[in-house]
Amino acid sequence: QGPVSIPAVRKLVELLWSEQRFEDARDVMAQLGPRAESDVLGARAQSRLELAEGDLAGAITLARKSAEDSNRLADQLGLGHLLARDNQWEQAIEAYQQAVKANPDDAWPYHNLGFVYKTVEAYHEAITSYQRAIERHADDANKAISWNNLGNVQLSAGESEAALDCYRHVLTLDALHAEALNNIGVVWAKRGQEEEAARYFSQALDVRPGYKQAQRNMMLLNTTRE
Repeated sequence: QGPVSIPAVRKLVELLWSEQRFEDARDVMAQLGPRAESDVLGARAQSRLELAEGDLAGAITLARKSAEDSNRLADQLGLGHLLARDNQWEQAIEAYQQAVKANPDDAWPYHNLGFVYKTVEAYHEAITSYQRAIERHADDANKAISWNNLGNVQLSAGESEAALDCYRHVLTLDALHAEALNNIGVVWAKRGQEEEAARYFSQALDVRPGYKQAQRNMMLLNTTRE
């Protein structure tokens, strides 16, 4: 048997995953033998396979091995995603902080830290994280995502005016940003400005027909107006 190409095997495994042929994917991984356990790519591939089969705990164990072995940005982010999915917030924060160390110029570790910090109601840390993400995003579409999330943090922290400023900034980057339009409607609804709220919910639905959150907000608004 000749040398095994790890990238080639991983590509085949990913194709089998996409077809949900998990047993075949495991058979391919088994061909690597001990190398699958010691090689970082092998651990990453096994982690994704465990997750695809619904074994989140197994996926976290393997992702942690990949992150420890490589300390690459992608591995740290992947571990953080899995830990957050399992509601292991403190460990997810640690993984994303390691991702920041792996590449301090990348925006997404900061963005993901913002999400986790908001989830645990550490609003000051969430605001700082999203601000750092915005500084590092290279394109307007990604800036808009972080600006919108920053607005959500401000709103959760009770700073509705700061939230409005964030959502309006999103619209300067993307005038058809449905989430920001909906969120502006939420702010106006909280302030009792029903006409303004309805106008923004309608705009969000014009941009994205069938947008469930905006539909629900409009329905709730109409209920209070009856």
